[in-house]
Amino acid sequence: MVDFLINTLLKPFFAERMRVLKYFSQRATAEALLTSSSPSLLKKGLSLLFELAISYPYKRQEVVNQVTEFLRTKFPQDSPVSGPDKDVLESGLRSLAALPRLDQNGYPFNFDIHQIRVQDLNLTRTNFRYFSLWGCRFHNVILSHSSFEDADLGGAVFDNCSLEYANLKSAKLCASFMDHNRPARFTATRLWGANLQEANIACCELQNFDNLDLGPVQQQIAQGCLRLL
Repeated sequence: MVDFLINTLLKPFFAERMRVLKYFSQRATAEALLTSSSPSLLKKGLSLLFELAISYPYKRQEVVNQVTEFLRTKFPQDSPVSGPDKDVLESGLRSLAALPRLDQNGYPFNFDIHQIRVQDLNLTRTNFRYFSLWGCRFHNVILSHSSFEDADLGGAVFDNCSLEYANLKSAKLCASFMDHNRPARFTATRLWGANLQEANIACCELQNFDNLDLGPVQQQIAQGCLRLL
């Protein structure tokens, strides 16, 4: 009887308590690493948070919030990204993009990295589905075959980027009132093969773009939702 109680009640209880303590200990370590000025230590902190998000599904949104807050603070849209920090930025973005999109109840997690700057990176085939990217600035970023399905791109700027065959299905291309009503904008950006016609286009500008077939978006152009500069 005693062995039964130990194995069915006490051992699982203490195992779970140790698991919870381990989570908080590792999260505190990650938080300390993210205060460092060393890019290598910052990447270690992000890696540790990614492992926690995978190992503790019921804490996933909590961990995601910590990563997104770090990225918003570290990489504001108007500040160029320095050389060593580009690896940190890529590590953070890839960690978020590798996580499951839906929680245990089937609802999307909140991946909110609005108003950050992404610069000089190769993010081919990156999955930004459900991401909140309003007010972001992408400069010289390769995003071919990446997915922005159901992403919020209000006021986002893509300058000298590659979005060939990107998935823009249901992406919100509108103005951002938090960025002085700046429209979503593609400047000197390659969009060949992207399904622009499947995006939710409310206020978007194309400037110096490639020979994208504009036939499927003639209605949006006629309505003034999509402007060619």
